[in-house]
Amino acid sequence: MQVMQYAFKLAVISLGLVLIAIYYHLDYSHVVTFGCGIVFAALVVESAFFDVLRGIIEYLFTPSTYNYGLDHAVLNARVDSLWLNMGLWTSDEMSFQEATQGLLRKVVESLNLKKAHTLVDFGYGCGDQDNWLSTNYPNLSITGVTLEPSHVSAARSRFRSPNLSFLIGDAADPSTWRDEYKSAVPVKPEQFDAALSLDSAYHYNTRKAWLAITYGMLRKGGRLAIGDIIIGPGAQSSFWNRCVVNLFCILAGVPMDNLISEDVYKRNLEDVGFVEVQVVNISDQVLPGMSKFLMRHKGYMENVVSIPYRWRRYESLSGFLAFVYGKDILRFVVATGRRPSA
Repeated sequence: MQVMQYAFKLAVISLGLVLIAIYYHLDYSHVVTFGCGIVFAALVVESAFFDVLRGIIEYLFTPSTYNYGLDHAVLNARVDSLWLNMGLWTSDEMSFQEATQGLLRKVVESLNLKKAHTLVDFGYGCGDQDNWLSTNYPNLSITGVTLEPSHVSAARSRFRSPNLSFLIGDAADPSTWRDEYKSAVPVKPEQFDAALSLDSAYHYNTRKAWLAITYGMLRKGGRLAIGDIIIGPGAQSSFWNRCVVNLFCILAGVPMDNLISEDVYKRNLEDVGFVEVQVVNISDQVLPGMSKFLMRHKGYMENVVSIPYRWRRYESLSGFLAFVYGKDILRFVVATGRRPSA
């Protein structure tokens, strides 16, 4: 495990050297070499090859007695839910499922779903949120769209209902939407009573184009609700904070054009035609709670999943969320609007 920690630190140092080389326009052959090394290390560490290599090293340099540890815990685990959003955290005792359901309820409360009959949900995860909506609003016919093949497969295999349709495709390009038979799905103007995007719109390429498309899909009087990430005032307060924003975009697959201020976000909604527009900052209930949960859950699970690199991405995310919240670099907001009735 010491070797793993040193390898990770070396990768971080190498990345820093790459950035310095780029900044000072140094020989790009060195940049390519460092970059390839980092990519190779990342691929190897998460591969079966590394597991075999680690096993050989442990066999050669550790006592011969085999240590079962708690690896068998994964054989006892049952995954009853696959919720995927950052959650609405009102206490430190909440489970991930409670928090993620809470965020869904918060975002959809403006949609008036008791009176709606059709909903399009962009970025439905593994289907849990649409199943929850279908259970709580049985009058609702839900069409979900996501670009993640693994999420589509999970949703279709876990939830079978005539009121649920899980499509694969680009939210900002309806011509790519396909059903489970890989058939194109025609989208009609003014087809839906409501539209939802929970913790995913910042990925769309671009969000502004998606807003215009979604507006056209809504019936007159139809409502839109979005749980989204924007930049706060701290994003432009220093060079390093701007670097954090750029790094977030690169690592999280977020187009730079999508990280905008609250005022610009509101204006984008109004420009495509939405009225009664609101953009409400709920970061206090989202970012620090998710950050704390990640570390709390690590403490709960580390005796079962004790390999450090398995937790590395979550430790990094926890620290990142705490940092951007404390510096007001990124904000989590609920944005809502309505298509005019006439």
